[in-house]
Amino acid sequence: MKQYPEIYYYGSYWGLPITAFNKLDGSNLRFEYSQKRGFYKFGTRGILIDKFNDPYGFAIDLFLNKYVDNLTKIFKSKDYRDVLSFVCFAELYGTKSEFGQHEFKNDKFDITLFDVEQYKRGLIHPRQFVKDFEKVGIPNVVYVGNLNQIFVNKVKNNCIDN
Repeated sequence: MKQYPEIYYYGSYWGLPITAFNKLDGSNLRFEYSQKRGFYKFGTRGILIDKFNDPYGFAIDLFLNKYVDNLTKIFKSKDYRDVLSFVCFAELYGTKSEFGQHEFKNDKFDITLFDVEQYKRGLIHPRQFVKDFEKVGIPNVVYVGNLNQIFVNKVKNNCIDN
C-alpha cells in the first residue's frame, strides 16, 4: 500500500500557488479502497494493521464509521469511478495527543481525512480535494495563495487563523 510522500523543505516552491490546511497533531494512518473490494487494507505510516492490532486497530472502525458511506459515494461518482483504487490518508489524534504520542487507554480519539491518492494518478490536487471532500470532514483550509515569506513567518510564529 502506498505510503504518504515525504514533504521536503519549501525552498524551491517560492511563488507557487499553495493550499494550506490546519495541522492536526497525531499519527498518520492510511486506508486503501478498491472499486471491487471497498476498504480492505489499513496501516500506519510504516506497517499494515488490522482491527485486532494494538494499539492502532481501533482506528479502523473509527475511520470506517466516519467516512465509509460518503467516500464510497464519491469514489463511485462519475469523476472517480474509472480509478481502480485509492489510498486515503488520515490523521488519528486525541485530546492528549502530542507529537504522534498517544494515551491509548485514557483518551478520546477522532480521525480526519487529509489527502487521497489515486492509483496511477497521484494525489488529488488540493483545490480539487477541498471541492470534492470538504463535506465529509477534512482539516480547515487556513491559506490559499502563493508561497511567500509572509505566510512562512505566520506559520513559524503560530499566527495562522484556523
